[in-house]
Amino acid sequence: MATIINLLYNHPQSRAPRGSPEFSLHFSPPDISSPRDINCARPALSTWALQIVGPELRRQTWELTQNDPSDPTDTTQLRASTNGRAKNVRLATWDAFGPISIPRIASTYKRRARGLWYVTECCGAPTMNGVTVLRKRRPHNMVQVGAISCLTLSRNRYASGYLALPLAVWQFACRTHVDEKRAFSRFGFTVHDTTARACLDSLTDSSMAELRTSVAEGIANETMYWQLVLDNCQ
Repeated sequence: MATIINLLYNHPQSRAPRGSPEFSLHFSPPDISSPRDINCARPALSTWALQIVGPELRRQTWELTQNDPSDPTDTTQLRASTNGRAKNVRLATWDAFGPISIPRIASTYKRRARGLWYVTECCGAPTMNGVTVLRKRRPHNMVQVGAISCLTLSRNRYASGYLALPLAVWQFACRTHVDEKRAFSRFGFTVHDTTARACLDSLTDSSMAELRTSVAEGIANETMYWQLVLDNCQ
């Protein structure tokens, strides 16, 4: 079947004549045209393929907004705070932030959304003589991670555990100007500054809870325990 479709698509007579209305209908989205309404093979097949791939990419993006059921350590929906009504919510802690890294996020995207990763790689990866080139100063895999993170946050505001929430905390630590925070949040790179501050409160509470637990264990065992807690300060 793939051979037949390839022959149809690449046949010289499959192209629409330059002066015909179908000449500009290649890869048309549903609001422009339906493949059933196109007579020439090449624009009809390209439109058909796009209208199949589009919903699949939308589905894969939605999958990335949900916690990975196969990974108990997944931090996709890492909440800055909770009102107590939601169940099985994972609050932000320093331990949860620890494993977060660009290579790990890229590996997660490749595994959970292969089609989306491939499409963003086609869009952002430079090539030379048909071979993908990994640049030193702006590697495309890092650009892909940033782009997909923005897309997932756009689909679901709770899917902030990839980059949006850690970057917002990092902005607070760097004393980023409030106007820059607003711009980054509007573009989907980070969560809102209010959410970041709520996250910092949760991080402080988790550290204090760890300190209390450590001291209580020491008292119970009649042993001197020590615990270092770094609070959030600027």
